[in-house]
Amino acid sequence: ARDDALSDDVAAWLGEAAETGVVTSTNALAALVDVARGDALNVLDMDIEGAIYAHVPAAAPLLIVFVIDVSGSMAGSRIAAARRNMRALLEQVADSSRDLAAFITFNHSVTTLATPTNQWDAVIDNDDKWRCSNRTAAYDALDKGVERGGHWRTRGERLVVVMLTDGEDNCSSQISRRRIDSLECGENTAVYVITLLAGAAVAAVWSDVCAGIDKRGTPSRSFDVDSSSGVAGLDEVFGKIKSLISTSGVEVL
Repeated sequence: ARDDALSDDVAAWLGEAAETGVVTSTNALAALVDVARGDALNVLDMDIEGAIYAHVPAAAPLLIVFVIDVSGSMAGSRIAAARRNMRALLEQVADSSRDLAAFITFNHSVTTLATPTNQWDAVIDNDDKWRCSNRTAAYDALDKGVERGGHWRTRGERLVVVMLTDGEDNCSSQISRRRIDSLECGENTAVYVITLLAGAAVAAVWSDVCAGIDKRGTPSRSFDVDSSSGVAGLDEVFGKIKSLISTSGVEVL
């Protein structure tokens, strides 16, 4: 908040706003206070130079949990594109001084590649961690991604789970399948699932899964990269996810 740019009158109005909820201007400066929740103020004020600022609660730190398919069909250009786009997304939306990323991979089993870290480049650059083989336990992976993300969230972070798979689930447990059908992720969480050249039937399955998660109160969307765009279509999908990861703070209107 630009307290140094506020007049004494505006500072007084803000103090009153915390107690009364709404304060109106009595001179040329304007202050509009909206108490959307009991402890959160959204304020528009005009400083003496005429610039308008929005005052909103500071954004919570961000925790992105990537859940990435490393089954045999992901080898080559697919896993390379996934790694490139994870890096680009983190460069665009994350601040390594406060935000974290975790990495989970899956084929016939689910592996925690890296617990939450701000050293994500080192994880993405390690070729040995991204070797592809075996089958696809995608339900197990999403179940574990949400569960572990919730466990890792210790500072009130915004949790974003991004899963990418390129094939039909063929070896998850029945327990995970049932849990996914009733998955609830808690507050301040979003789940995004990307199907990469997996075919219309697989894309439809994950579209239904995400629709169910969304209905139960957690923002969730699925994205399908089909053969018309090829692996390059992953760039566009990650761009859409970037747009969905909102930030808050003080910004000039």
